[in-house]
Amino acid sequence: MALPRLEQVRSPRSTALLSTLAQELRRRKRNQSVADLLPELENALARQPA
Repeated sequence: MALPRLEQVRSPRSTALLSTLAQELRRRKRNQSVADLLPELENALARQPA
């Protein structure tokens, strides 16, 4: 649910939390659900303003 809304998020705290989640998920890439979600999450985070 968070990914489609991420472009409207301006909270550094929320973005940091999702970045931490992505970091944790990278360790579990073998799980098919994680493998499906992770690229989308990483792309959404990469589009966030610095």
